[in-house]
Amino acid sequence: MSKRTRPLIVTGPKGIAERFLTAAEALYPNITKCPCAVEFEFIEYEEQVPLMLNGVSITPYEVKHPSGAPPYALRFGIEGKVLSFTGDTGWTESLCPTAQGADLLISECFQYDVTLPIHLDYKTIDANYDRLGAKQVLLTHMGEAMLAHVDKVDLSRFMVAQDGMTLDL
Repeated sequence: MSKRTRPLIVTGPKGIAERFLTAAEALYPNITKCPCAVEFEFIEYEEQVPLMLNGVSITPYEVKHPSGAPPYALRFGIEGKVLSFTGDTGWTESLCPTAQGADLLISECFQYDVTLPIHLDYKTIDANYDRLGAKQVLLTHMGEAMLAHVDKVDLSRFMVAQDGMTLDL
């Protein structure tokens, strides 16, 4: 039984409550009807409109990835620091304002030099490095082709995610 006493806030694109509850029921039948279930509060994102929750500013920027709902890169601000996250996406100009001035951009980097409409590749990220304007860029979500070329990453510009890695901002 959960010891949680306040609702769990779930944020996401339009329709997040329905999508969340449908997924929860598909994975754990009747979980949403359990008397011991955690209470949820659902808040929908609005494109490029900062949302303040518990001292954290969250700004969504729409990206390109099929998901049945608008996908977003996210920009988080807390205590004077900014963390940005691309999520899965092909290149889109909305990544620039997402990353601009961020203390850390966490960028998916599925391919090395193959451009896909729904995933980023190292060559595209590198070509747009200055436009992104983040102070640090961490590459993650690397597929086999990217991992085979990880030795070609410019470590003066990028960090490569490793299992167990921790960073201080």
